[in-house]
Amino acid sequence: MDQATQETLPVYRKIAAILHDSIKAGRLEPGTILMEGSLAALFGSSRTPVKQALSDLSDRGVIHRFDGRGFIVGSAKTARRVPLTAQQLGLDEANPELPRTWAWQRIYDSVERALIFHSALGKFRVNEVELARHYKVGRTVAHDVLVQAQSTGLLAKDERLRWYVVPLDEKRVCDLYDLRELLEPKAMAAGIGRVPADFLTGMAERLEAAIAAYPKVSAAEMDALEHGLHVTMLSYCGNPEVMEALKRTRCLHFTQKHMLGAQVSYPAIEPFMTEHLEIVRAMLRNDPAKVEAQLSSHLRTARAKVIDRLALFRKNFTGSDLPYIG
Repeated sequence: MDQATQETLPVYRKIAAILHDSIKAGRLEPGTILMEGSLAALFGSSRTPVKQALSDLSDRGVIHRFDGRGFIVGSAKTARRVPLTAQQLGLDEANPELPRTWAWQRIYDSVERALIFHSALGKFRVNEVELARHYKVGRTVAHDVLVQAQSTGLLAKDERLRWYVVPLDEKRVCDLYDLRELLEPKAMAAGIGRVPADFLTGMAERLEAAIAAYPKVSAAEMDALEHGLHVTMLSYCGNPEVMEALKRTRCLHFTQKHMLGAQVSYPAIEPFMTEHLEIVRAMLRNDPAKVEAQLSSHLRTARAKVIDRLALFRKNFTGSDLPYIG
């Protein structure tokens, strides 16, 4: 996983990615026992993100529970109780901490949630100084948060270089989906043979499990499944310019990440997972025509769902005022 990707992930997903990479590379052999306490010490983190990471890997079938405490790598019948080292995790033994979490990342999710809520309601000014005061951070940190939000299509600057929330009205939703429909199907098909087979298999298994469990699927898991297809899998297209262009459409994903299950009830029928599964299966079959057709159909369906979701949100939202948005 490259540094740019690592820097945008929550801590638990960084830990999960490092553990998964170490297992695939053979540094953590089948049967190795993974314990929250020892991993937290190695990563220099609390137990909470380690617990989330282990749960995530367990859900994907990478590790399993066994009769003793902790998890076991793979599905080996014999447990290996060996001291874990930074080297086994691919970390720098002299400085074995997680890849850096930048200061802006600590408050970004909260700001992102507020911005996507306001984008559904109209155009609003965002005050960088008030943002810094509200979160008790420096002006540089506040600026970095807003730049990140700008890159995903949530914010823009006016002719006087003032930040404002870009309204996510029906016209803009349609414009963004037009862009996605032009780029994503071809980009996804270009990734055939490049996306690791074990990643695709894992995605298929997670989608099948989520479909069977729905609606008892966490918002975090649904967001991870959405990110897995529309960001991670697409990134194997080999064209960074396409990925940069699509980055501005990420604000559409946030309507699910922050609204569904919180401000808007889960729909009676699961919102996207069956369609994602068909795309993943077509990728596994190396069928570019099917990949393009399935993804195009999925995006057309998603467009209508997002428009309806935003309408429900506007009807029901009762939020509090924030000093940095007005």
